[in-house]
Amino acid sequence: FMKVKVDDNRYRSGNVSIHKDTTGNTIIDVWMDGQMNEESTHEQIILPYIDHASASSSSSRPIVTAPMPGRVVKVLVKEGQTVEAGETLVILEAMKMEHVVSAPTKGVVSLFCDENANVSEGTKLAEVSSDGE
Repeated sequence: FMKVKVDDNRYRSGNVSIHKDTTGNTIIDVWMDGQMNEESTHEQIILPYIDHASASSSSSRPIVTAPMPGRVVKVLVKEGQTVEAGETLVILEAMKMEHVVSAPTKGVVSLFCDENANVSEGTKLAEVSSDGE
């Protein structure tokens, strides 16, 4: 259960549903002090999809940033290592969950983080340059 305080009223959630929509947004549905599908106790939160993996589609050096504040639990690559697109670079711990941060493209890694470092949302973790750049 999750306890929520809204305008000095306290609520206890009965059900929480989290899913992604077709555009990549994260949808969080919370039913406070009520049953699912009871609209009078329903609140929906939409977290818009943000592509943290690349600064721009035309960049030859995509920047990999932290999707949320957290702690770098593990760095799985070394400086100068060649990686494939989708290969895990860093594992972050945020909100008691581990989040995998992957390479957006094939290339050579430049690291900007260390294990056990605390990072803010948007902190630059790595860059992946095209082969030979």
